[in-house]
Amino acid sequence: MHSHEDFRVEVIALYPEATAAQEHTLTDFDMLVADHACTPIHSEMELGEYYCDFLIISRFLIAKGHISVQMQACHFLASFEPCLATAIRS
Repeated sequence: MHSHEDFRVEVIALYPEATAAQEHTLTDFDMLVADHACTPIHSEMELGEYYCDFLIISRFLIAKGHISVQMQACHFLASFEPCLATAIRS
């Protein structure tokens, strides 16, 4: 009997572009942070969308050993304008 995970792996293998879409680079990470450092967040929804994107990319890079958890935290705060970063720290 096959598990759900076996099934998932087999299906993903049929679509190589799906695996490629899940790959993230340090450049992706730096661009995401830099873009948001220059673009103020105006709503909780915008913050949630950014946070989701940030977590997906940064967790992938942590799992691959490309960044540390400390680097993740520093970059997260660096991506906000100073008054919002202060509020987030609090």
